[in-house]
Amino acid sequence: MSETLIRQWQMLRLLPRMPKMLSTPDIHSALLAAGFSVTARTVQRDLENLQSQWLSLESDTDGRAHLWAWSRDALPLDTPRLSTSEALTFLMTEEHLRDLMPASTLAQMKHYFELARQRLGLVLPRFGAANAAERATSVESNWRAKVRVLPSNQPLLMPAVNNEALAVVQEALLRDVQCELTYLKRDASSPDVYPIHPLGLVQRGLLLYLVCTIKSYADIKLLAVHRIQAAKQLTHAAKTPAGFSLDAYIASGALGWSSASEAIVLKLRMTADVAVHLRETALSDDQIVEQASDVSNDWILVTASVQLTQQLVWWLRGFGDAVEVLEPLALRSQMRETAQRMATHYGSSSGTH
Repeated sequence: MSETLIRQWQMLRLLPRMPKMLSTPDIHSALLAAGFSVTARTVQRDLENLQSQWLSLESDTDGRAHLWAWSRDALPLDTPRLSTSEALTFLMTEEHLRDLMPASTLAQMKHYFELARQRLGLVLPRFGAANAAERATSVESNWRAKVRVLPSNQPLLMPAVNNEALAVVQEALLRDVQCELTYLKRDASSPDVYPIHPLGLVQRGLLLYLVCTIKSYADIKLLAVHRIQAAKQLTHAAKTPAGFSLDAYIASGALGWSSASEAIVLKLRMTADVAVHLRETALSDDQIVEQASDVSNDWILVTASVQLTQQLVWWLRGFGDAVEVLEPLALRSQMRETAQRMATHYGSSSGTH
C-alpha cells in the first residue's frame, strides 16, 4: 500500500463529524505527529481531491483557516462488511432502543442502522426490488412485521432531551472538564445556572441521569438530563471526589437499585399462575419454589436470598393480592400497612372523599 494512500486514509479518519470541524493546519500537525512527512500544501490538496470523490466531505472557512469535516449523514469509514445476521440484529436493536434510549443517544447509532439496511438490500435480492435501497426497505418492513419487543413494566413516554446540551455534557465527561448547566428543578419556575463536575451518566429505564458535584461542594448530586435546558463546556478541569466509584455510588441506593442494602431471605406465597415465571427467571441462585402446604393448591411457596431494595418493594406491590409476604416480618408489616391504606382509599365505591 502506497504512503499516499495510507496518509489519505489517516486524514479521513482524523476528520470529525459535523458540526465539529478540523482545520488544515490541525490535520497537518496530527499527520506530522503520526510520523508522516508531508507539507501543509499537500494536505490541503489531498483534502480537495478527496472531497471531489467523497460527497460526504464538507469544508468551510474561518478567516484564513480552511475547515473540514464529515457530513452529519456520512456512513462510518472503518465499519467492516456486515453479515446478514448482524444486519438483522442492528434492526432489532434499533426497534428495542427506540423506547429505552434518549433520541440523541439513539441518533449516534443511525449510521450503523443505515449500513444494516444497505447490507440487507444487497444480500436479499429475492424481493425483486429495482435497487438495493428498495430491497432494504422491503426486508426491514418484513422484519418489523415479525419481531416484537415488549416492555416488562407499564410503558411510559420518554421526556424530551436537549440533544445539544447532552452532547456538551458527554464531551465534558469524556475530557474530564467542568461544564456550566442551565438546570430547571422539578418544582422550580425558573432555571438555575451553575458549573458542575461531571462524574458519570446512568440510564435508569427511560430516564438518563447525570452524576456530578456542583460548584465547589463535595456532596454528589443526581441531575435528570431532560431537565438540562442548556450546557456550555468550560476549560477548568473537573474534580473527582477521593475514592469515588460510579458502581459504588449506584450500589449505595442513590437510584433505587442498591446492591449494598440489607440481605434478606424472602419468603412469599404467590398464586400458581403468577409464580410460574419464577421457575424460568429466578429471583436468586438459591431460590426454592414448592407447593404451599397450608393453603389451597392454587398457591406456591417461594424462598430466595435477595437484597431488600425499594425496587423489590415496588415489584411485590405490583402483584396486588396475588402475593403474600411471609418473611421477613418487617417487610410483611410494611406490605400490610400499604394494603390497609389502599383499603381505606378504595373503601368508597364512588371514589369521592
